[in-house]
Amino acid sequence: GARVCYWDLGCFTDEPPYPERLPQPPEALNVQFLLYTRHNMDDPQTLTVWDIEGTETSHFNRTADTKVIIHGFIDDTDVEWLINMKDAILYREDANVILVDWAGGSKTLDYTQAAADTRVVGSEVARFIIFIKYLKDYPEERFHLIGHSLGSHIAGQAGKLWKGIGRITGLDPAYPFFEGKPPEVRLDPTDAIFVDAIHTDGDANHKLAGFGMMDPVGHLDFYPNGGMDQPGCGESLFEYVRDQGVWGGGETFVVCNHLRAVILFIDSINSDCSWRAYPCSDYQTFVDGNCMTCGDAGCYSMGYDAD
Repeated sequence: GARVCYWDLGCFTDEPPYPERLPQPPEALNVQFLLYTRHNMDDPQTLTVWDIEGTETSHFNRTADTKVIIHGFIDDTDVEWLINMKDAILYREDANVILVDWAGGSKTLDYTQAAADTRVVGSEVARFIIFIKYLKDYPEERFHLIGHSLGSHIAGQAGKLWKGIGRITGLDPAYPFFEGKPPEVRLDPTDAIFVDAIHTDGDANHKLAGFGMMDPVGHLDFYPNGGMDQPGCGESLFEYVRDQGVWGGGETFVVCNHLRAVILFIDSINSDCSWRAYPCSDYQTFVDGNCMTCGDAGCYSMGYDAD
């Protein structure tokens, strides 16, 4: 196998259990950290690890919690759900919200390469957390990393490299190259003090029907509607294209189930209600009405208030 090293980000191989591809160099990925606060809800400040003065004079509030949102394959930080999640958090609480833009790796049709690139992006996120920790005297347990799809595993990589991150939320963690793999490759409960995940596009038969994992990856794993086949996502491609046009309708058709985890999480931020989830061995047992008690361990709330 081949191996590349990128200065302080570490060395990477294309040998199993990793994808058979080397990650691109940081210059190609061009990872950016965009800070939003209640002082600049629509005008982000770009924070750079080497720019001490710029970070010191930014709106970063060392007395507030920090939410780091990481997009997945094909996306960038301009997508609607990222903006909606950022706004929902800032309306609810006075937080630092940081959007991680890795469009240099994600905006491609080469999924294998994007999956390989997650390791370098994860290293950059870890380095950024360390930078903020020491520059601002800011405890790592106040970081909450929220990743969608490949972004879930980027958050996991960051948590493996820097222990003590407070929370990681995986929103339908990506399946290809990660399902069934050992913990060093994917999001895992040891990656943060608390790890939760919402699964919405899995495939119980492990065929290539779903983009998301069915395997549990956290301390709490939530499977709304059994973790697959979400209500409203069963329409035909024709109906989506008719309602949204070719590009919008086609994308919605493909990722409807996969994005549902994001939509549910945003709804949980905006809602005053608790989204109660019942512990159960499998979905059919739940549907049969055999899991309608909270048991000794108690019930949990899915979404923003899971912890």
